[in-house]
Amino acid sequence: MKKIFFSEVCDGITNGFYLELYNNKEAVLTGNAEIIELEDTVLKIKNRENIISISGENLKIINYSSTGLRIGGTISFIEFK
Repeated sequence: MKKIFFSEVCDGITNGFYLELYNNKEAVLTGNAEIIELEDTVLKIKNRENIISISGENLKIINYSSTGLRIGGTISFIEFK
């Protein structure tokens, strides 16, 4: 399983929000976040100052807690705003 870490590259953008991407089938986000949009093709998450948009197919929340969340589905695009 290929594991991609975005925290070092995007730490200035994400304010310490940590993202791990496993192939394109699962993403683990660590940090306090609020889900602002959830559909089977898009998931938008807001942390302190930014919005992270995840696009794909059959997206679903596998686990959600005060320390982060795990997303499943086919992930095709991640955008940091």
